[in-house]
Amino acid sequence: MRNQHLCLGAIRTVVVFWFLLIQVKPNMKKHLFGFVPKAAFLVLTALAASYSARAQLMVVGDGYTAVPYYTHTTSDNIVSYDWDANANLYYMTSTGFPDINMWKTNGGSPVNIYANPNNFAGASVVDIGNFVYFNDSDFSNNQNIHAYGPLTGTPSQAIVSTTANYGLYNHGGDLFLTGAVGSGSNQIFYSHLAANGTLVSSPAISLGTTGGGSGPLAFDAAGDLYFAPGFGDSNIYKWSGVELANAIANPSLDPLSTAGHVWVNYGGLFPTVSGATSMLVDPSGNLLVTLTDFTNPSDLVSFGANSNGDYSGIESTILTDTGLLGELREHDGGTYVSANNEIVQVIPEPAALSMAMGGIVLWLLPRRRRPARQKRINEWPEFPEKSET
Repeated sequence: MRNQHLCLGAIRTVVVFWFLLIQVKPNMKKHLFGFVPKAAFLVLTALAASYSARAQLMVVGDGYTAVPYYTHTTSDNIVSYDWDANANLYYMTSTGFPDINMWKTNGGSPVNIYANPNNFAGASVVDIGNFVYFNDSDFSNNQNIHAYGPLTGTPSQAIVSTTANYGLYNHGGDLFLTGAVGSGSNQIFYSHLAANGTLVSSPAISLGTTGGGSGPLAFDAAGDLYFAPGFGDSNIYKWSGVELANAIANPSLDPLSTAGHVWVNYGGLFPTVSGATSMLVDPSGNLLVTLTDFTNPSDLVSFGANSNGDYSGIESTILTDTGLLGELREHDGGTYVSANNEIVQVIPEPAALSMAMGGIVLWLLPRRRRPARQKRINEWPEFPEKSET
């Protein structure tokens, strides 16, 4: 309890500092509506929650459990992560406000491939083709996209674009982005990628303007696009693959518009959250979203989709964490989410039962909402070793 009170006090202190800083330095307002919304929230939370005790991770949905996959060597929060084609894990961490580190591991000790204590951690790490992309920004709101690669050669890190960016997303080998130019509204951007890892269009091409703060994108198997604002708007929007293709072909005459494209509004269902942090469509077509807030618990939520791809009216909370749930990824048929300094695999039972019988010890946690079974990991298996490539 003492740690929780210290955490909340630190959050309040940092939030006050944040808004005082905005008043002293007006151009910092750009961060609230541009690149930094989620990144700032993440590093603020990392600073406030830097105590050694891990935030409680609970399985709140019937038929799920959480199995540890990877734990960083320190208490620094894992902001985002992805795997390359050889199953090397790349991930971004932050100690506080500001700070960014990028790491690579294949099962042994992580190797630092980028560090900058003066920049804000970005929202994304994403593997596309022969490069891993990630982002950061500075106090002047200079927004950087870094590329690490070529992965099949002798990789190195370099800034490949300063186009407006908040989140970086892969679809069909192309780079899609959310972000804002200066202190403007969020936009959805797009660029082909060159063989050398640079953006063919830099600045990236705007496909349309949305409301709310910058937030995550997701694509389903049909090529449909989903967007969830990071704050200020509790809608999740959806465009068909045809609408997306038309916007790419002629962005000035046929841009993406949020009018008439609300897929679901979750404000009444989850009134304590501020917005979305990460999002993906699972193999069953359900939309998984991490919903977060400054001081309230984070939720990993599944929104059901019917055979037409419309919201089915069914949603369920899979995980909740008193810390900050972060990036969602699908990898080798599994679903993963970052939680504090860990990456956790979310497993539907009865697969979880067989893993538990294999020696993973789980504690039953008291349930504060509805009487569903909750489990917590006590023993964490080692990250599987593999040879360096």
